[in-house]
Amino acid sequence: MRFNHRDFEMLSWLIYLKHLNRIDFRDAFFKKSTNPRRYPYRKLLKFMEAGYLAATNIPVEAKDLYIPTEKAAKLLRNEGIRHAMGLSKDKEFANYRHDRVLIRLWIFFKDLGIGIYVPERGTRSIKPRGACPDALIVTQRAAFAIEYERTEKTVERYKEIFERYKRREHYDFILYITESEGIIRRLEDKFWDLPNVYCITREELFEKKDQAVFRFRTRAIPVKQLIRDARKGTLRDLERRFLRKIISPKPDESWKDKKPFIPGPKGGGGKTDDGGDWHAEEGGGPSVDPPVYPPMYGDEERHDEDNESF
Repeated sequence: MRFNHRDFEMLSWLIYLKHLNRIDFRDAFFKKSTNPRRYPYRKLLKFMEAGYLAATNIPVEAKDLYIPTEKAAKLLRNEGIRHAMGLSKDKEFANYRHDRVLIRLWIFFKDLGIGIYVPERGTRSIKPRGACPDALIVTQRAAFAIEYERTEKTVERYKEIFERYKRREHYDFILYITESEGIIRRLEDKFWDLPNVYCITREELFEKKDQAVFRFRTRAIPVKQLIRDARKGTLRDLERRFLRKIISPKPDESWKDKKPFIPGPKGGGGKTDDGGDWHAEEGGGPSVDPPVYPPMYGDEERHDEDNESF
């Protein structure tokens, strides 16, 4: 089977996104074809006959899903395709509904020419542990973390997420795409100091397209601005070291804000003679380096999926 540039792009994105259906392939790669209905299906049949992809189905989806094979991953590695990676270990598609929206968001941004889209598996190939955004858009001026909120989290959970972005991440802006206006209203009600967070509902974004606007209170980022600042090319055009500068977290220094435990006198378990807690007074007490270590970053959010980059 002879391959052209589009064939390699199709297989690459199939691996990045784990699965696509025929409509996804058509909308992403064949909209401008002379026969956008039949040609994608014929191309998929050729891939299947050659052993580069397989068809499967799941109970919550009526359409067949196409998944890559190890032969496809090996082909991309042998061809030296930049950012080629191994197959996902997620065979059950537990987050299928969430992933479906992210696939359509990728096609949406691709149609509008908004920067370069980096899927979560792309970021995890560089940062395999800890939390990652659902996607990343890189324009000429900024890096935008994309978060899709299918369901609302607790206030405490949002506090942890926003604190992580503030302390640890290099992203310039965080764009939240939610399933309801109510999630946005509650975020605006609970959080006042979020200078780089902007929100929009999925329905409004897909309906208004290039006229849509991400907002938070009185601040706004029009989609037209993202289009105007778009970086030419695709994910394959970004060097890995450039992506690493954006994705790699800052050193975790949150441990410096925590009050260290300093052993009490005479090994008494941190208690004074009268039974109270013992703490070194400011400017006094023994000169001891307490056994305090930075916590493991993001252990509570570690994903089971191991997307090792080749």
